[in-house]
Order: sequence, then C-alpha cells, then structure tokens
Amino acid sequence: MLPKRGRRARLLLLCLAEVSLASPAVIAQSPPGHDPAGPRVYNVKSPPGALPVAKGDGREVGDGVATKGSASVSSRTARFTSRDVGKHISVGHTFHAKIVRVDGPTRVSLAAPAYASIVTDGVSKGATSVTTTSPNGLSSSDAGKLIHLSSGAAPDLLRTVTAVSKTTSSATGVTTTTISLDGPVSRGSGLVLKHASAAPFAGSGLSVQRSSTIVEDGILSKGGTTLISAAAAFSDADVGTWISVYRSIATTISGVVSESQVTVADVPSFSGTGLKVMWGTDDSRAIQEAVDAAARVRGTVLLPPATYLVSGIAVPAGITLQGYGATLKRLGNQPNSTRTLTTTGRLWDDDKDSPLLTIRGLTFDGSRDLQNWNGGFSMEQSHLLFLMANTAKAGRLRASVLDCRFTEGVADGISVYTNVDVEVSKVSAHNMFRGGLVVTGGHSKVTVNGLTTTGSLAWDSERARGIDVEVDGAGYGGSLKTGMRFTNIHLHAYSDFSVTGGSELHASNVTSDAPAFHVQSGPGSRAKFENCTFTVGETSSTLNRVVYAHDLEFSNCAFRVTAQGARPRPDRLFVGLRVWWNLGGGRQYEGQHLRLRNCKFVTIGTFAPSDAVVGISTVEDVAPYKNQLVVEGGSIGPGFTRGMGMEAGGNWSIKAIRIAAAEGLRLDGYATDKRYMNVVLDSIGYTGQGAYMFIVRGDPANTIVHKNVVLGRQKNRLGYQLSFVENRYLGARIIVGEADPTRVSTPGLKGDVYRMNVRCAGGFYEWVATNTDVAAATWKPTRCMARAQ
Repeated sequence: MLPKRGRRARLLLLCLAEVSLASPAVIAQSPPGHDPAGPRVYNVKSPPGALPVAKGDGREVGDGVATKGSASVSSRTARFTSRDVGKHISVGHTFHAKIVRVDGPTRVSLAAPAYASIVTDGVSKGATSVTTTSPNGLSSSDAGKLIHLSSGAAPDLLRTVTAVSKTTSSATGVTTTTISLDGPVSRGSGLVLKHASAAPFAGSGLSVQRSSTIVEDGILSKGGTTLISAAAAFSDADVGTWISVYRSIATTISGVVSESQVTVADVPSFSGTGLKVMWGTDDSRAIQEAVDAAARVRGTVLLPPATYLVSGIAVPAGITLQGYGATLKRLGNQPNSTRTLTTTGRLWDDDKDSPLLTIRGLTFDGSRDLQNWNGGFSMEQSHLLFLMANTAKAGRLRASVLDCRFTEGVADGISVYTNVDVEVSKVSAHNMFRGGLVVTGGHSKVTVNGLTTTGSLAWDSERARGIDVEVDGAGYGGSLKTGMRFTNIHLHAYSDFSVTGGSELHASNVTSDAPAFHVQSGPGSRAKFENCTFTVGETSSTLNRVVYAHDLEFSNCAFRVTAQGARPRPDRLFVGLRVWWNLGGGRQYEGQHLRLRNCKFVTIGTFAPSDAVVGISTVEDVAPYKNQLVVEGGSIGPGFTRGMGMEAGGNWSIKAIRIAAAEGLRLDGYATDKRYMNVVLDSIGYTGQGAYMFIVRGDPANTIVHKNVVLGRQKNRLGYQLSFVENRYLGARIIVGEADPTRVSTPGLKGDVYRMNVRCAGGFYEWVATNTDVAAATWKPTRCMARAQ
C-alpha cells in the first residue's frame, strides 16, 4: 500500500487531470488550511500542459496616429514586435468639453472640464491679468495653457496664460499669484478661475454630439480649443452647453512594419494624431476557464501583477478572484452591456444564500476613451462589476469587494442589482460615469466601509455620481426592500440616495465635495445620516434637494453651500437643504418626518449679488397632511441671505438653532388649498442684520408659536410682503433693549415682552405688546423698579 502521503499525491494528480479536460485553468498551490488533495488556487500565468495562459501583456500609449482609409497605425513610443501580430488593438479617443463661444455655424471654441485648479477669489482691474490669493498650483510652467474665467451673469471667458508670478507679503505672509493673459478681462472681483485642459488629440472625421444631434465630420486640433464641423450648424444658443467628440476602432494587428508602425485588419474611418493606442492579448478566455475550474472546488484564481485585456468574464459564487497589482482592462469599442465581471452568466439559484464570492486587490479599467462613448447614457449598462442572483429564489448572492479600484468607466463601477448581500471595503473609483457604487435592485443588503470617488466627470454632475442609490429592480417576491450601511466615504461626484419600498439606509462619516446632492425617502422607508458633510450647489428640478422625506434624519451633519460649478446667470437659487414634501401632479404623501439634529449650514466662496442663498426651505405642503420638519440645535452661518424659508404652508417645530443669515425666517401660508402653516419656534437665536421674521402673507389659519425666544432690540425687525397681522401669534418673545419702547418705535407681536437691560429706580423696565405691528406695536408697562429707600 502507498503511504498516506502518497495516496494524497495520487488523488491530487487525478484531480489535475479532471480539471485539465474541462478547463485550461492553472493550479499553483493550495492555501493553508485546505485539503491538498483538491486543487484550490489557480494562477492564470503558469498553466500546466496545454492549458491556455493569460498573457497580461496589455499596453497603452497616447501618441497614436491613424489615417482614414489606411490600414497603418503608428506610434513613436509603442515598440511593436513581431510577437504582436494577431493581438487585439484599439485606436481612438473621447473628449468632452463646454462650448464657451460660437464663431459661426461651423466653428466653436471649447473649454475642457478637467481642471487642474479652481479658485473663486480672482480679481481683475480691467487689464490683461488676474490676481488671486487662494492656493492654486499655478506656476511659470503653465504659460501657454488655458484658463477659464466666469463671474456672476457675465459670459464665460477663455484666455491663454502668458506668464505666472508669485509674491509673498512679509507683513501678512499671504502669497498673491498674478496670472498674465493674452487678452483683457473685465474689472471685477470674485472671479472663478479654472485652469482648463485642452483637446488631448487631433483628428478629422470625428463624431460630434450635442444634445441628440450627431455629425461625423468633426475636426479638432490637439492642444487647441477650436472645433470645426461643416454640418453642425452651431448657433448662439449652444453657448454654455456640453459637447462630445469621439471615435475609436477595435481590431487586430495583421502585421508589424517597424517598432513604431503596424498594419491592422480593419481600416479606421477617421484620421487623428495624439490618439490612444491599446494593444495586447485578449485574456478573456484564459481567465474565464480559470474561473470555471475554480468554481468546481470553490477555489481561488490568482492574477499576478500585469494588465489583462478582457471583454466580459462570468463569475460564480464561492470563488475568490485576487489580483494585487493586476488590472482588468476593457477591450476597446465594446457594445453596450459589456461587463468586465458579471454574475449574470453564473447566477446563484437557490433559496439559501450563496457561498462567498470574493473580489480582492484588482483594478478595473473601463477604457472609457476607447469605447465610442458619446458622454451620455449610450453605454449605461456597461458596468465594471455587476452583481445579482436569480429573483425566483429567496437566496442572495454573498459577495465581498476588498482593496479594489474602478476607473475610467462609461457606466457603474460596482453595480448591485437584485438578491445581493455585498460588503465593500477599501475601494476607490475614478471617472465613473453613473457612479463608483450603484444600487438598483431589491431584496439586497449593501455594507460599505471605506469608499473614495474622484475624477473630472463632474462636468455633468447629474450623471457623474459617486454613489447612486435608486432601487427600481424588484428582487425575490417583487421586493424593492434594500438594507444599506455606508461609512467612511469620500465623494467627489454627485451623491444620490433614494430609498424606497421599505428600504433602510444608515450613513455615517460621508463627505461629499462635489456641489451636487439628492436624497429621497419613499413610503415605508427610513434614512439616517450621521456625522456627514455635503457640498450643495445650485438648486434645480433634479439636483440639490430632498424629495419625499418620509422618515429621514440628519444628525451632526454639515451642509456647505457653494456657487462653484453653477452657470453664471441672474437670480440663481442655492439652498443648503431644500425639502419637497410632494411634487405636483403625483401622489400626495402624508405623515412624513424630517429631523435635523445639531446640523450646521455654511457658505463657501463668493456668490453674485442677485443670488438667493438659503439655509433650509420646505416646498409643496398642505398642513393637514401633517408632514413635519423638526430642527433641534445647529446653526446657519452669516453667508446666507435667508436662514429658513417655508413656501406654501406646512408644519415646523424649530428649537435651539442659531441663525446668522441676513434674514432669519421667511414664512408663507394661506387657507387656500389648506396651505396654511403651523410653526413652533423655541429658543431661536438670531444674530443677522435684517429681519428676524418676514411674512409673505398673513391668514387667520396660520399659527406661529414662540417659546423662549430672546432677541436684542436691534435684532427685532419684522417684515412682510402682502400682509402680516392676520396670523395667530401665540406665546411671547422677549425683547431686550436699552430704550423705552413707548418712546422709540418698536416692532412687536401681540404678547411679546420688552425688558430694559438698564434699569433705574422708580422706572418701568418691562412692557407687553397689546397688538401686532411690524413698525411700532403698542406697549403696555407691566413692571417697574421700586423706589430707592
């Protein structure tokens, strides 16, 4: 008989033979604790026998040259060899920019969105230079580069930097940067300066898309800002809109002429220079067969450090795919719905939860510039990692994504669909179009601890998301319910948190740097944010707002309001937290609760004089619906034009907030359509320079209750637009001043108490208002100092 060790060795050989027949996977070793009689770890670059090897030889350069109708592609830096014949090659580029000037129906000037630095305190004296004291990263080496300027309602301006100099004050230590330009800039301060990148390639016969219009005759100059198209028919209405220029091919290398030139099987339909060229072996089949082999034994597939060119790979539950230093890079010119790793081809199909699928240490590269992507939703299903299980069964796909990076994608980084239980940890995402993490499927659980998203795709903030939670795919039993816990997240992109169908979201330590923010909490759902910081930009019909706050809470959160990225125009609206209880034309929800506990509202940078900047506002409510805003503690800073505003009725309970905005409260309620207001103001502190309270219109149906509100005489200003006195004012404010309110016109609400802060023997020091008047109430003396004995 063979010794025990020998029997195990024979069993290992038998297992190897079995795997080799079904898959070209590679057995490298058995991890500690695993039975060595069964293959467990597969190394895709060291196969035995006839099994295919994953080459991991993907390369990319940025100086490619292609000529329309010619099979030749060249690159000075490529270093092609005869071993490259037959390999995949992609050639092309994608460029997205903003039209800042129309020079005629066939020519426009562009500003690219990838900014090296942004400052908001630029000062011009009407000459050909701008100064700034903000840290900006500019230096003398930036001469010849472009800079994009905007201010208030003035049109955007594009200039070329001719020189950069810096001086530091010995008295203050402040460094002033002077940026000399090739043309004049209008006099002004608060200029927004964006150091812009120009077109990264040159070409002709390029696809050009703006809105839904596509032409195929675009001409672009590398390093320039001019786009030409005979068919485009540009007009002044295009100024300020975004435009996409793109074109790529994906084919094979048919011959190598020299180190810098190859022939390709399919000729390009465009000409260009400075193009991206990516080439190498298509490793999809080798990695797929390794995955399939590992699936039979719930093993591990190891990808050694290298760049692997792939299209799509189906991964099942129960395996580990590990590749510290390895990159899965998408082949160029792939169709929509190409997914680098997906579980759709290997769906978990059971009423019990699956064994764990682990994705660890990998970089996913979507090759965005090589996908003929038009900058919109044309490839929105082409995710880098897609997770789901069969919705006909109750079991969830269990997955872990650890130490991974997702970059340059035309859709989602991690896309969580139906019947998934996933843990995401120490993950980063860069330039992901729909989001670094996107949750769209029900009957799922998502836990995130450590996610960072960055990139320049915030040029279209409604599309370039850091996190996008929008569950519209029903899981098992038709359920949209999803449980989510997010912590330690840093977003530099649009954050969209929409929970519905009984879902629950708990987020803590989330920081969003991009001025784009959206939260929605549907019926039966709950969302809570703790210790989070949100950067909020201009309010629009889809951005920077809360919709349907059914059961929503913000605790110890900060809202930073900025004009950064907002298009210059008059009468812009910025709101730290704009709450739409309901939307017109749809179902009207009742009994919603939004709670703010110790939240802080601040402004960042400079706003135009015509901008309205508000801390908190509520919109579209009917008081009998009993939707309730509760504020406990916190502050609204001095940079706001208005602290809190109620539009068209509602129910507020506000306690212990400190408001330093120019105007404290603006309230509007009326009996028509039952849009009256019930407002309780308890221990409000107001230190602004305008009206403590401004009433848009008064109505006997409106009730405003004051408790424990103490104001200095100088802060006791009241204002109105249509009417004021018709409201019911209950409770009393305490006004503290140095003057007798009967001798100096003093506004008041009926029941207010006025107290002198300097008292003299024998004189009155307390009065009560017997009527309501925004200019001079009637004050009745109630208490006086006893005469000195």
